[in-house]
Amino acid sequence: DDFNAQNIANMMWALAKMGAPASPGVLMAMERRAVAISGDFKPQEIAILLWVYGALGEKPGEGLLEAILLRVTETSQDFDPQGITTLLRALVTLGVAPSVALMTGMEARATAVADAFSTVHAHSLLAALEILRGAPDPALRAALLRDDVPEVA
Repeated sequence: DDFNAQNIANMMWALAKMGAPASPGVLMAMERRAVAISGDFKPQEIAILLWVYGALGEKPGEGLLEAILLRVTETSQDFDPQGITTLLRALVTLGVAPSVALMTGMEARATAVADAFSTVHAHSLLAALEILRGAPDPALRAALLRDDVPEVA
């Protein structure tokens, strides 16, 4: 009960980076705690958490997935380009079909911060949107594919 959202995201990230299969008991304990405090998750923590499940080849339980995706819609205006890209790529990896509200929020946010996307994140986001929606919003696509997208160092 002492773990906060950042602790959970960090612990899960460490498990994924170790490359070893996580014990079902650890995943269940983390998942229960994450559901209990889902309203505390910040965008980066959400993106990391879902990325970890994809990296581990595990699908989050329905309770966690429902709670976290609700939190995404609540915090969509706080996501940065990396968080948007990581989140949507994780949904693709997990085979999760996001709600219309979630996609609308993420595309609106991506359009609002399009000038901050690197080339890598812009193309990765467009690839994720192709899979999740069939095609990204034309205004978002145009904003992301401008000539002055900064290169990643």
